[in-house]
Amino acid sequence: MNELIEGAKAVGQIIEASPCWFDRMCASLDKWNFLPFGKLRQKNALDKAAIQQQLEIQQQEHQARLDLLNSSIKTTCKWRVGKTILALEAAKRDIEQGVSASEALKRHDPFIERSTAQLLVDSIENQYARERISLYALDAALDSPAELVGDGETSATWASRFWDYAKGVRDEDAMRQWGRLLAEEIKKPGAISLKTLDILRTLDSSDAKNFFELVPFVIDDLFIPGGNVQELGVNSYELLNLESVGLIFINKTLTLDMQVYESSNSFFDIKYLIKNKINIDITALTPAGSDLYKICAKSKEDSLKGASRFVEILKNRGIEANLSEKN
Repeated sequence: MNELIEGAKAVGQIIEASPCWFDRMCASLDKWNFLPFGKLRQKNALDKAAIQQQLEIQQQEHQARLDLLNSSIKTTCKWRVGKTILALEAAKRDIEQGVSASEALKRHDPFIERSTAQLLVDSIENQYARERISLYALDAALDSPAELVGDGETSATWASRFWDYAKGVRDEDAMRQWGRLLAEEIKKPGAISLKTLDILRTLDSSDAKNFFELVPFVIDDLFIPGGNVQELGVNSYELLNLESVGLIFINKTLTLDMQVYESSNSFFDIKYLIKNKINIDITALTPAGSDLYKICAKSKEDSLKGASRFVEILKNRGIEANLSEKN
């Protein structure tokens, strides 16, 4: 709490009550030096429109920066290319005269100059990814800016691992997902495990797409009911891939005892009475799958499809179920 208050004071803010999600988000990103706003941030003028505007401006500036840098590199390399053979011959003569190979190449070979230029390009790309992910995290926080945060704070180890992985992200959709992931962890420290970061770092786009196909049908943030998951648009091979990367467990069974149950998804509640103990075939989410599920965008329309499917599965087993919209 003290750290949060100090971070807020640094930008001219005073927190008078319990910290909310957006306050903690800004304090954390300030601490990590990933807020690219300057005066806009100091004026506390952040809203979703400002975030979207900054995302557009940032993208344009980044492309202009890269174009200028690449143009400079290409010009230099073009000028150098005609001298490459002569340079290597000169390096060879130096080596024959007793100069070390590394020193001779440093003197004459433009490859070293090009590699140094590429380091600069990589550094710019990495910082761009960090700042863009930070903006997407702020955008996620602004969906419910007054929401109270969990106890504790994001660990230094988690933050270090996250930024180490996130700096290599290049696709816009991936940056958006990593931003939501960061927002979830800052809101509830410890919510996203280090193992989840390891899995998401190597998750390819096709596996991510297949997982997102299943998202509307997840119940209680834990499982997808019904044995025939393939009817949801993901074939058996794709399901095996999702299991192998550590997002789901296929061919599992959920045992329901004789009692009243209340299940839910993002927008709907399902209440049902089990009169006799039964088993239901399910596909379960792993802990990493549950973490990824938390950051997936979920529409009311998709949630209704998922909830209705579960109700239908229950009714096919002779179980009466009532579907209602969350308050």
